[in-house]
Amino acid sequence: MDWRSFLLAAPAFAAKAAFDTKPWLEDLTQTREVLSTKYANLEWAVFDREANLNALFADTQKRLEAAQSETDARAAFDRLARRLGDGHVGFRWPPSGASQESASASPPCGDYNASMVSTPMVARVADYQAIGSAHSDLFPIGTVRSGRHLIGVIRIGLFTAQGYPDLCKSVLAKIGVPNGQTLR
Repeated sequence: MDWRSFLLAAPAFAAKAAFDTKPWLEDLTQTREVLSTKYANLEWAVFDREANLNALFADTQKRLEAAQSETDARAAFDRLARRLGDGHVGFRWPPSGASQESASASPPCGDYNASMVSTPMVARVADYQAIGSAHSDLFPIGTVRSGRHLIGVIRIGLFTAQGYPDLCKSVLAKIGVPNGQTLR
């Protein structure tokens, strides 16, 4: 190949499709909204940890705008979670190359782990009084006295769905979704 052929072929090398950051920037906007309105540890992050959310999101936006690949975009989001410094915040990514359809193809109760449910520690306190309820096996409730005060206690073992397979299955039955069917 002589140099003229190379020059003619050069635009073909440069014509590689640019990475589309628009969906990632939209995800960042949604992440910011959810963090601002539904994040349980927002006050801790802002006041105790002194996280500058405006700076974190501005930095993540710049990183997304400069991203050249899905790997770069994921890294920007993962960095946001690390910089926030709350172990409860993170992003789970489908395996590389997995389609959105195959990433969500597991049955709705398939990822559950019943071993994550346990009894509350407060049940070991001498004057703890359990209160029976419809789902007290999953979310035990009771009272404990401290001086003249009666304190109500509820144990929610996990703030994720993975600990409650039977509850998941009963809800699916109530709304008419067969247990093996995927939800989209």
